[in-house]
Amino acid sequence: MKLVFQSDLSLFLPEFFVCIGLLLILLYGSFSLHLGTTFYTNLNFTVARLSILILIQSFFLILNNQTIPFYTIVWDSNFVLDSAAKWSKLIISSGLISCVCCSFSFLFISRIRLFEIFVFFLNICLSFFLLISSYSLTTLYLSIELISMTFYILACLKRDSGLSSEAGLKYFILGSLASVFFLFGSLYIYISIGSIGYQPAILLVSTGLIPSIYIYLGFLLISCALLFKIGAAPYHNWVVDVYDGAPTLMSFLFSVVPKFGFFVALSRIVFTLGPSMFSCLWESLFLCCGLFGLLIGCLGGLGELKLKRVFAYSSIGHVGFICLSYSTGILNSLYSSFIYLFVYTITSIFIWTYILQLDPATRKKLSLSNSLGLLQSNQIFSFTIIFTLLSLAGIPPFAGFFAKLNVFSCLMESSFYFIGLLTVLLSIVSSFYYLRFVKIIFFEKSFFWVHFVQIDKNKAGLLSLSFLCINLYIFTADLMFLLSSKTSLGFLA
Repeated sequence: MKLVFQSDLSLFLPEFFVCIGLLLILLYGSFSLHLGTTFYTNLNFTVARLSILILIQSFFLILNNQTIPFYTIVWDSNFVLDSAAKWSKLIISSGLISCVCCSFSFLFISRIRLFEIFVFFLNICLSFFLLISSYSLTTLYLSIELISMTFYILACLKRDSGLSSEAGLKYFILGSLASVFFLFGSLYIYISIGSIGYQPAILLVSTGLIPSIYIYLGFLLISCALLFKIGAAPYHNWVVDVYDGAPTLMSFLFSVVPKFGFFVALSRIVFTLGPSMFSCLWESLFLCCGLFGLLIGCLGGLGELKLKRVFAYSSIGHVGFICLSYSTGILNSLYSSFIYLFVYTITSIFIWTYILQLDPATRKKLSLSNSLGLLQSNQIFSFTIIFTLLSLAGIPPFAGFFAKLNVFSCLMESSFYFIGLLTVLLSIVSSFYYLRFVKIIFFEKSFFWVHFVQIDKNKAGLLSLSFLCINLYIFTADLMFLLSSKTSLGFLA
């Protein structure tokens, strides 16, 4: 470990680049509004292209930043730079690039002409970069609030939609409750150890001399706040309504980007801050959240016909799997969790790109029946969707099966035999609504003439790339293993 007490700007070059790009785009859009309706119509496309360039440049700045040592604590112990932060930022920027690529046609068809959406996307990128590198409760809280305020606005972007307004209001109220949990937890930790930095807490907790019972309560409240942001049960009440009510592009964003970033922040607390308290605190918390999440995700999606609500329940179930992996507390659990996160993120990009393709402005309610006739219209696309759904269901030999197998092996290694059996049973039951989707595409006939909108180039490229990454796991999983190893080992430095 290397402790650096300095404000070296080169260590945060990607963050500064995104911040400057965000301000320049905001100025460009603001001063371009008076140039007429025609220019204003095309302003979204110009700003979207600039946003993609900024995100791609930040991706390569993170990848090629050679000034960062293996493990460095900077800026008065408020931030940490390590391999976990580096590779997590690459995943976050990739997820945001995919969101911006899918936004062109959706915003045009939906007649949303707000260039500020891309300013919000860059703000989310900057906030998650800071969140991932946070090494004190102060910077962690400020990063979470910056992300949350942006999400509240994006959830209620459709001001003329009652569902969108309801989604934004529910997200705001429940998110405020999670912020209260976080603040109370920080208060209890400060009362116990006299600091809100990670490093003093690590030094004190590692000695085994816990000064007060309040430190347990503080860590518990902070963990609950982060689990709410992830959408883990029993803090899942906002997930289904927000996914269903928000514009589909924003549901795409909520599904792909936040889970990875908040899980990294949670991992930094659990595996670097309080491993000595694992048996008495983290194990029970993650076991309860994991089992409850699997149960909610399994039973909640069985009776749903709305497409976005089905995949909202699916996300709750998948978060439950990751929580179960965390509950074992062994070295392999962190590795298995990040393999699962990588597979789930790539699969979500494919699924939500397909949902965006089905969502022109004329359809207010997307249901499973909207996929009727897809096999007759585009056979190759139909088979790629089916393979991806089978991967989500955890059916071999697809990537989702191996991700769930790693979680199951962690449970067996920790002697959680009954939990492992229950996990397998719930996973089998939850595969019903994926197989029902397959049945609709393959076997049900449409009695009407079905026309599917042609896939644009951006979505076609994104679908092809994500499908290739999912199925590459079948033939060689070395790249996925390498990414997971580099990310997980950063927490154990």
